[in-house]
Amino acid sequence: MALLTYNLPATWKELTESAEGKVAGQRDNGGTAWWTMMRLLLLNVMVLVTVGCGRPETELVDAACRGDAEKVRALVKRGDDVNARGKFGDTALHWVALHGDEETMVFLIAQGADIEIRNGHGSTPILKAVTPECVATLHKHGARVDAVDDCGRGLIDWASMISSPQTQQKALAIIEFALACGVDISREDYFRRTPLDYMVMRDNREMAAYLVSVGCRPGSRGDPPYPDWALQLVQKVKNGNTGEVSIGYRGPGVGGGVTHQVVIPANSR
Repeated sequence: MALLTYNLPATWKELTESAEGKVAGQRDNGGTAWWTMMRLLLLNVMVLVTVGCGRPETELVDAACRGDAEKVRALVKRGDDVNARGKFGDTALHWVALHGDEETMVFLIAQGADIEIRNGHGSTPILKAVTPECVATLHKHGARVDAVDDCGRGLIDWASMISSPQTQQKALAIIEFALACGVDISREDYFRRTPLDYMVMRDNREMAAYLVSVGCRPGSRGDPPYPDWALQLVQKVKNGNTGEVSIGYRGPGVGGGVTHQVVIPANSR
């Protein structure tokens, strides 16, 4: 049976670039409130377009989404299409990668799951993987580590974005794996931003320091402007500093905040 397919009226990249182009003049004139409103409107349009063009979840995709590995196996053995898509174009393999279930991932691949299939945002399963084990397994079976989604964001971009105190070690391991495979850490997405730009925007100073230490550079867009702490971080490396660089900053904490230290390792490039 042929898979059901659907087409969005525009890709995420086209939608975003169109809106950003229309309000560029407003931002240049200091229209911060206007730009914020337009960004929120754009996000709502994206959600409505995607949901409106969606499809009902298949039983297999629903089980994978809920992390029910036992049911996933039972449905595939029953003969359900292993590459069936859900309402946002995700397959069971996308969801299993997102849950970090390597065992079920190997099972799905053995049953013919397409490792390069793209969802409605243009993401392949490897871009959804949240553990280095799942990334390595997909790569072992032929998945491209340099794949990018409809916004031009790849494995390093997404690993950086999912980084949190709870997931940081896994995110770093994924990035190290991508670098070992030759992925360009300073590759710009379709908005001319690198992973470092997004970490600066999120004020994730630990991850920003790590990215700089392994050679990531700011994108050519130059928007938004880097704050002082980020400029200091980048400048220290540009100046060829070969020792550890420690940058202090104030973060949230009891009693009005606590001082944190961001350290660039001595072997930074």
